[in-house]
Amino acid sequence: MTKNRGLASLHRRRLLNSLVAAGFSVSIAGCSADDGTGTDVQYEVGAGDRSYTAGSTSAAQSVSPAVISDEATSNRLNLLYDTGGTIDDDSVSFEGRLLSEWTLSDDARTVRYQVRDGLEWGADYGQLTAEDYVYCATNFFQADWAQYSQRPSFIIAGEPIEYVQTGELTFEARLPQRRPNWLHEDILYGVPILPKELIQQYEPSDGGEGDLQGLNRDEVITSANLNGNLGPFNLVSWDKGQRMVLSANEDYYLADTNVGGGEFQGSPSLDSYTYQVFDERTTGYSAVKAGDITSIGVEARKVSELSDAEGVKVWSSKFGQGIFWLNLNFRANGWSQLQSREVRQALAHLLDKNTLIEQIKNGNANPVDTFHPRWGPYYDDSEITTFDASVEQARQKLASGTSSDYGYDGQDQLIGPDGEQVELTVVIENTSQEGEIVGNFLRQRLESAGIAVSVEGNSFDRLLQTYLFNSVENNPDYSGDPDYNAGRYNGGPPDQAVSREPWDILSGVGFSMSPYAPWQPIEFTLTPKGPFNFTGYRADSYDIQGTVDEAPGAESRERTQSMMTELFGFLSREQPYVWAFNEHLTAAYRNGVEGLPEAENFFDGPSARLLSLSTARGGTPTPLANESNGSGSDSGSGS
Repeated sequence: MTKNRGLASLHRRRLLNSLVAAGFSVSIAGCSADDGTGTDVQYEVGAGDRSYTAGSTSAAQSVSPAVISDEATSNRLNLLYDTGGTIDDDSVSFEGRLLSEWTLSDDARTVRYQVRDGLEWGADYGQLTAEDYVYCATNFFQADWAQYSQRPSFIIAGEPIEYVQTGELTFEARLPQRRPNWLHEDILYGVPILPKELIQQYEPSDGGEGDLQGLNRDEVITSANLNGNLGPFNLVSWDKGQRMVLSANEDYYLADTNVGGGEFQGSPSLDSYTYQVFDERTTGYSAVKAGDITSIGVEARKVSELSDAEGVKVWSSKFGQGIFWLNLNFRANGWSQLQSREVRQALAHLLDKNTLIEQIKNGNANPVDTFHPRWGPYYDDSEITTFDASVEQARQKLASGTSSDYGYDGQDQLIGPDGEQVELTVVIENTSQEGEIVGNFLRQRLESAGIAVSVEGNSFDRLLQTYLFNSVENNPDYSGDPDYNAGRYNGGPPDQAVSREPWDILSGVGFSMSPYAPWQPIEFTLTPKGPFNFTGYRADSYDIQGTVDEAPGAESRERTQSMMTELFGFLSREQPYVWAFNEHLTAAYRNGVEGLPEAENFFDGPSARLLSLSTARGGTPTPLANESNGSGSDSGSGS
């Protein structure tokens, strides 16, 4: 096969996902397989045809770098805007893109950055400089008015990181505490930034309020004219919810550099890149088999079917970064008894994760017991509590864990205070047959314990809008001001905030975990002000926030290990989510796609999936189980 223009060799280097900080993605995931976008791939359909079409079941919510709260949006933005850096999968070392150099001081308190020369914004905003980075980090990423989803990553132990410009193209991050693992945490590697002059137009002035909506509606944002030479592609058209078409950016800064030994010269290698959204994943499977699209994430149960298809090959890795779990609604419109640990443990007994893995994943997943995989470096078997599949033990815990006005009747039905059988609302992501199987499985298991079930099926996008977005404003009984507001996924005190529609158990939305910076996803999803704590979970008996603040800066790696394994043990007992499995990564590609990694270790798998296609040499074959299989959202990670 002829190499695409300018691609001298294949290396396993990939750009960080726009929500990734050197190995961690907090992007909301749905329950499906990834679309496989990224780098290290060549693709050529025919003579002169350099186009790539990625199938997905999740649509981007925005094209604004200021609003990134789901993986589908993040994946699209990675094609329009480069971020600060990359990770080399083999050496686990960092390499610069917009930030050409960075170093951590010996005392692990100061990070020094060099902005690459020759970077230009579009829309006459001029050169990208250190001033843009410092101003954006301080006045937007850390600012209350911006409601930036990654804001906690710019705050350490309750104190904001201090960013200081030291030259036209140099600046520093001065950390509030020692942080020896910072190069695995630093969010600046993975987020796109905004120019100072643009932020200034919309930030608060004279004691007023900022205009975040105005910023996101600014024409340079909505047209993506801001990207200048900063990204591999330009936006051609966007039919929200259906199709996004991109064309090669002929001014892309990497095209004329020696970065990576010159491997990016001539990038992007593709003339066009298209995201095609499918309401049903089966439709996407038909499209990739017919050659109408280039790639799509694959549900584990469909691997055999796609592997046998003519003109298609399936890539797989056991090192999935997404974790499938059941979300429990601790908010004001969820079942009150979920506040009981015993009740949550009862649900863990009911889940029967091994059977679930066989039914929906054909064995292509690993059981998990906490917010960390069994193969991860912070997993300690001696700290972990597991719950065998047992209807009898579930019934016992439901009987003892619910309040005194609950109990079983003579027909083994769990009866509530109103004298009626308890009925729970189970919400599933149903863009694939897999989601429906999960819904039926949960119905059967809950009914076996005497609980009636109402199953609500929704698209991933509707899940976000209807069940994840929440606030006190949705509660007609609320009056007054919330004591905090961490954003649209954590919109006020959990005893008062509600989602638009009530729910009790939700399947199909989750987050990726980070084996090498495991405190990050916990802070985002399980702390009071975590921007993605849409369940409203609160830990009364354990200082989770204190641990995730202290562990990364501990005096030794051993102390960090001890603190995190203890926390993971607590989470295994606490069951803030009902943990299920860590899915293998699978995606289907047309035979013209080359350069799929061997997936021999973590950095060939989820890291590769986390790391996206900013150099755009054809699209990356590195899914992470987005929307429906374990952790992310854009066709490959969820759960």
